[in-house]
Amino acid sequence: ARSWQIAADSVVVSSGIVQSEAQFGGLQRKVTYMEPPPSFRSKIECTCAGVTGTSVAMPKPAGTVDNDVMIAVVYKESNTSFNTVPTGWTLIDRETPVADHDAYIYWKRASGEGAGDYTWDWTGAVYRKGIILTYKGVVTSGDPYNTFSPNSATTGQTLTHNSVTTTATNTLVVGIGTHWTANTVGDFTSPATERHNAPQILAFDAPQVAAGASGNKTSTTASATESWTAHLIALVPARNWYAFYQESANDCTTTCDVFYEKSSDGVSWGSPVNLDANEDNDTDNYNPSIDVSGQYIHVFWLDDSADAVQGVRLDAMDDTTTQTSVCSLTSPGAFAVSTYLVSVAAIDTTTALVAYSDTNGGSNVDVFKVTGLNAVTCTVTDVQPGNITFGSGVTASDRPVLVALSNKKASMISQDGNLSYAEFAVAENEWLTNNMTIASVTDNLYSAATDGAGAPKVWVLSDAAADATDTNFYTLGGSSASDFAETTLSAGTSAVDQDGLSDIDMYCVAADDCKIVYTDDMDSIGPDVMFVDCNNASCSSNTPVTLNGDCGASGIPCNPAIHCSSGTDCHIVHLTSVTAPDIFFIDCDGADNTNACSTNAAVNTNADIGGTTTRTHIDIDCPTGDNCKFIYDDVQAGSVVKFVDCADDQCAIATDTDTSTGIDWGTAVVGPKIALDCPTAATCKVVAHDTD
Repeated sequence: ARSWQIAADSVVVSSGIVQSEAQFGGLQRKVTYMEPPPSFRSKIECTCAGVTGTSVAMPKPAGTVDNDVMIAVVYKESNTSFNTVPTGWTLIDRETPVADHDAYIYWKRASGEGAGDYTWDWTGAVYRKGIILTYKGVVTSGDPYNTFSPNSATTGQTLTHNSVTTTATNTLVVGIGTHWTANTVGDFTSPATERHNAPQILAFDAPQVAAGASGNKTSTTASATESWTAHLIALVPARNWYAFYQESANDCTTTCDVFYEKSSDGVSWGSPVNLDANEDNDTDNYNPSIDVSGQYIHVFWLDDSADAVQGVRLDAMDDTTTQTSVCSLTSPGAFAVSTYLVSVAAIDTTTALVAYSDTNGGSNVDVFKVTGLNAVTCTVTDVQPGNITFGSGVTASDRPVLVALSNKKASMISQDGNLSYAEFAVAENEWLTNNMTIASVTDNLYSAATDGAGAPKVWVLSDAAADATDTNFYTLGGSSASDFAETTLSAGTSAVDQDGLSDIDMYCVAADDCKIVYTDDMDSIGPDVMFVDCNNASCSSNTPVTLNGDCGASGIPCNPAIHCSSGTDCHIVHLTSVTAPDIFFIDCDGADNTNACSTNAAVNTNADIGGTTTRTHIDIDCPTGDNCKFIYDDVQAGSVVKFVDCADDQCAIATDTDTSTGIDWGTAVVGPKIALDCPTAATCKVVAHDTD
């Protein structure tokens, strides 16, 4: 689906000038274009199996409504033509592989159907069978299918449904088969969903998002001696515009409601539908925001009397909502709807990220993850306070605008003194990229969109309210050159809830030459000390190398620290050993740090500095390549801070000094956080946290 939004979290272009559409009041309008693949609704089977007769009669399947498309399959064991075909049914194809195997496929678009049967009849009693399948979300005019393929054979066990090549997107490929046997059929080609499987007739379907060849589909019977027919039919989706807006007889000055209208061509529109008429049905709803996932539109708005952001999920297949009451976010307290912004990002069909903020200097701002939008009631999790940790976080007047990147991540654009960017990890409820500066501008009108690709790009269009003639456009992410790049170095470095324990350090000798050390597999019995030499600016070209394959006990970090005097000369210090932890020093020397670090022997500079649960902190600085200094907590000696001065590049000759002069800096288990900087070989500064 593609969506265009026109409201407080977006902009419109008029005569080449970008301007706000009722930024602080008036009508808020949002439009989306929907074309999800059709989907199965229900089926009916004739009560005629196992006996002879001269007709097949079936009523419409349960739940069928106007504009649904019905597909009828009639099988009979004679090749005589029908005497009567029910009114309104159009033949798709007839296949007669042998004289006593006659198969027909018809379609009909539902329109004011009442009770009663659809009847196909002929002369001469024979064995027969029939089913009707109802599909919803199919195009509402013209032929319901883009293309179809027939096939048949006089004998065989495998039914081959020949490939169809669609010219439309988001089709639903329906497979129909008949077989002269009393056996059922199995082994449908994945990812097909079985819809009917009984003697003589089978049916399945599978969505096809992109236009092109579907490929052959097969199904298998238990008999190899009988005739069969096989078809694929590509149903075309209904394509509709949905326009959401606020309106009332008093122009929303005292009362207001959120409505939507629907159009198949963008010109003629249906009657307005009150979005929450079946939920709380009040008359004080303003400023709708929408986003789309599959066939569903997530809609959230401001409820003035409840002083809350509320929302529902609209199913574009049949224009129904799931909730019996609106999904309501935690109330921020009293607010004026004319100054509030709402933004929603559809993570998937049942989950959304929703933000609101006061754009006029108030104190209310928040971000929520909403799950269970397919249920009677939703679940709301506040993901803003304390989670956006860099910069000032999201504060009032920051105007957060959300864009879904995938079913795992969403991005947020905000005005935090600069136009800023953040990313949210849905499963972890964490902000991983925090308040990154897009541009040093104070633009407070902006719109964001994404291409939704595997490496999604985010496009941002921005302007300042005071200057509506100067527009800025930014491209973030994607596989091309971009402002931000994120690379996963290692998945699963620690177990759940160990984020506060895991450790990492980095040194960059140039913008495109960074070196990284970290503890991997910390939840295993023997964690690893890892080294990564980044070969480009985004570290997308890298090879993690194990420096120590067993550096301690499970759940205890090895706390490596790194300093590089040049791109080919790095030094690393880390903790190792389980029962009596040691401090090890590694000299990575040579043109290839990766190979050098993996083969260079480590030097033990201090043995037995604690016990099995010791958490020692380490830092290192090297004024020159052959003169490194580092500090660490010696928990065994009473949690004193030790300073080591290396007299050569491998630290084989070192002076170990107690910098704390007898002061106990911590406990017998956890040493203090420490940091070191040496401006010259003769001058170093140490800072430590006195945990006592």
